[in-house]
Amino acid sequence: MAAKWLEVKKFEVSTDYPNDIWRSLELHIFPSIGNMPITRVKATHAISAIKPITAKGNLETVKRLCQCINEIMYYSVNIGLIDANLLAKINTAFADPKKKNMTSISPNELPTIMRSLTLRVSAT
Repeated sequence: MAAKWLEVKKFEVSTDYPNDIWRSLELHIFPSIGNMPITRVKATHAISAIKPITAKGNLETVKRLCQCINEIMYYSVNIGLIDANLLAKINTAFADPKKKNMTSISPNELPTIMRSLTLRVSAT
């Protein structure tokens, strides 16, 4: 089902996305539930597959995998293979990734940076 979903999804995303997501699925999801019929996959199966990634602190990967798995399940619902997405909201079993704000400069530092940039541009 993941391959069928990706065939549809690849037209909506960047050219690198299908390869990136497939690699993530191969590394983290397929080893434990990849051969399981989609009609038998339960939230506990997916959560068990994802837990080791959480233990490593890769919360952004966890978030992306939860989204991807849910899209595959909803695709399966929409084509009539399963009646309901039993993995909806599996992301709530994991912590959210921490957001990092970009560093900024104070207004009084701006003239120094502008002079530095001007010197570099004129040197080339």
